[in-house]
Amino acid sequence: MDRWDWHEIFAKAGLLLLLVTGCGKKEDFRSVLLVSHAGMGLNIQNSIYHDNSREALDMACSMIGCDGVEVDVQLSKDGELWLYHDATLESESNGEGCVPELTRDELEDIRYNSVHKEKLCPLSEISNEELSGKELFLDLRHLNACAQTFVSVDAMINQISKLSFVQTKCWVITNYNEWIHPLKQANFKVLFQLDESAAVPQEAASADGYVIRNSIITSDQVQEIHDSGKKLFIFDVRSPKGIRSALGKHPDGVLSDDIRAAIIEKN
Repeated sequence: MDRWDWHEIFAKAGLLLLLVTGCGKKEDFRSVLLVSHAGMGLNIQNSIYHDNSREALDMACSMIGCDGVEVDVQLSKDGELWLYHDATLESESNGEGCVPELTRDELEDIRYNSVHKEKLCPLSEISNEELSGKELFLDLRHLNACAQTFVSVDAMINQISKLSFVQTKCWVITNYNEWIHPLKQANFKVLFQLDESAAVPQEAASADGYVIRNSIITSDQVQEIHDSGKKLFIFDVRSPKGIRSALGKHPDGVLSDDIRAAIIEKN
């Protein structure tokens, strides 16, 4: 057999391998929602805008393949809801103190310590049209870290209830089990954050679903939660490997810190 015969054999074998691998069934993740965590990601270097900024939320909403956005919400001294993650303003902005200690007049002058110096954003400025059919997840902050006191859940509910998009596309997230009942009584879709394990505490059983870190839940545990009739969303998802891991567990949604990478991996 001369060298040309061997070339032909190898060429045909390579073509057969491509056909076999190409015909492999791709895993279907169409049922898994992709949610952009904290606007365009929390503490992620390739994000153009600061987390929880109006600009980050707008960019996430403009992306085809992004099904929703998650933001952190705090109640100001005069009863308005503001997008902000950290316990104190010093950590991420030119402000001082805590959001629950300040009024709108004080908060609207504060800017993030970022390249674009984005202003803090009140939730009331986000419109139904701006969300463009996306789901909105509100992570509710229940502590005033400066005073070491609890925020009023009634005041929080009152402010969220004023939003036009609440009943159709809004989920609320809490890790404070005493807030579950009043939030449910107000007809909100409530997700309880499981911080340490996939075991659901009895006092959180009335929630509509759960939010949990990717590293502490397995595919079998996701299925168990689904079998109980609850929703399950996975967060702390950054790298392509982590995104693939979270998608492979088939939760109801993945809250990704890199929504662009998540869209690529899902498709």
